[in-house]
Amino acid sequence: MSEQSEEEEKELIKYTGNYGGITQESKFWDDFEDIGEEELLKLKIVKLKIYTGTFQEKQVIMGINCTFKNTFTGKLLEPKDHRGSQDFVDVKEFEIKGEEYLTDFHIRFPNEAEYISQLGFGTSKNRQFLVGTEDGEDKTIQSNGGQNFILGTFGCVDKKLDAMGCLYISKKEYLKRSVFRYFMLRYLVKKNKKFKEEWDEKYKNLPSDFQFLWRTVNLSDAPFSQIIKYCYL
Repeated sequence: MSEQSEEEEKELIKYTGNYGGITQESKFWDDFEDIGEEELLKLKIVKLKIYTGTFQEKQVIMGINCTFKNTFTGKLLEPKDHRGSQDFVDVKEFEIKGEEYLTDFHIRFPNEAEYISQLGFGTSKNRQFLVGTEDGEDKTIQSNGGQNFILGTFGCVDKKLDAMGCLYISKKEYLKRSVFRYFMLRYLVKKNKKFKEEWDEKYKNLPSDFQFLWRTVNLSDAPFSQIIKYCYL
């Protein structure tokens, strides 16, 4: 692999800024490091929970929880909960539906960055999800005209949510990789008779989780889901 292609691979998933403040007690998380690039590229955020509460008599964002779904199998992953040690007062939920993706990231905090007062997201279907107050002047939206998909988050928590940013990939690159995988595997099934016969037999034991993929791609090749399982899961 050339140095240029290696650099391009490293930059496939990019980081927004890490907005907010950091204390000595802050505990960091990074979905890129925790989940890994290859796995993260198969996932989609399907539900968000944002926790709010009171800190030093201010209404603040206490934490965030993301639920991921594997787009190849339909299986839900254990939610990633990033919440401060102080008790929250309320939680708001937001579901991302069907072919909808997170595209916009919104955050607001005072100039001193002592806390995050507002957090929100926008989707490719032009829906908005905003939680918190309008306390503070700083406001950041990462969207690039809807040409980026948000795949995960990173940031830090202490008693509350201290800072946060998002991991994103270009819409074009994300869809290109997904389509390439589908057609590459479909081609393999159709052109390699021995391979197809072998997986036809194994299809009899196809786990129910992979029926989701079967219904989604609507292909006539019975072993396709098993090949996905074999190659990628």
